[in-house]
Amino acid sequence: PMSLQLMSAQGVIARSIADVRLGFGPLCRKSPHDPLWRGEANSGKVRDAGPLVVGYCVDPTGEGVHREVEKAVIAGAQAARAAGYEVREIKLPMVHEAARAWGELLNVEIENSMAEVVDEHGSDDVKKVLFAYADTLGVPDLAGFVAAQSRRLDCQRAWALMFQDVDAVIMPVSSQLPFRTEQDFAEPDTLVDILMAQRSLFIINLLGLPSAVVRTTDLKPIPLGVQVVGAMSDDDICLDVAGAIETELGFDLAPIGLH
Repeated sequence: PMSLQLMSAQGVIARSIADVRLGFGPLCRKSPHDPLWRGEANSGKVRDAGPLVVGYCVDPTGEGVHREVEKAVIAGAQAARAAGYEVREIKLPMVHEAARAWGELLNVEIENSMAEVVDEHGSDDVKKVLFAYADTLGVPDLAGFVAAQSRRLDCQRAWALMFQDVDAVIMPVSSQLPFRTEQDFAEPDTLVDILMAQRSLFIINLLGLPSAVVRTTDLKPIPLGVQVVGAMSDDDICLDVAGAIETELGFDLAPIGLH
């Protein structure tokens, strides 16, 4: 479906930003199988001389984050400052509007393009999750779908304007600590909490912006990190800032043993 294609994200998962950058090169190559391919090296923004400006936002929705998440964002901001960037605290625009648009666009397309297939082939657990998505985020009619597409562009414009003042943004990956594997299936009563906590993630898909995730704390057993988000097509800036944070903090990136 159209919205799922617009919000689809491809990326590299690796232990270091250097390895992510290594994998990112082949990922950027033009392919006729992707008619939406764009080859811009950057957003085209004219930058003044001097250090890049990095904004940070601890609590994008204004509804509170876990104290360890706050520590992770602050640690990322401090590391960016120590690496020579100009760092300032900012407020992110239209976060709630973006989250609502994401849910409405996703749900209306599932309802109209995938419902029969899910009903025939989906497990009971998958059906419960999709029903919860619909109940929580709504399934608009055609007029609501068109309005959500317009709202998506409004949100993209607001963020593009924000990126006139900053070159990248440090923000949480999630407002809460990592959830347990398949928690949405095993504990369906917590699905709404999961969705609300993950708004920092899925609004970036809605906006179509590049994001690099980098570790910033040594929390056990699973360390926390932050997203470094850039303007559309500014993938290199995201990787540069994330790499600088990684170098500044100097964590041991060897495999983590979970017992």
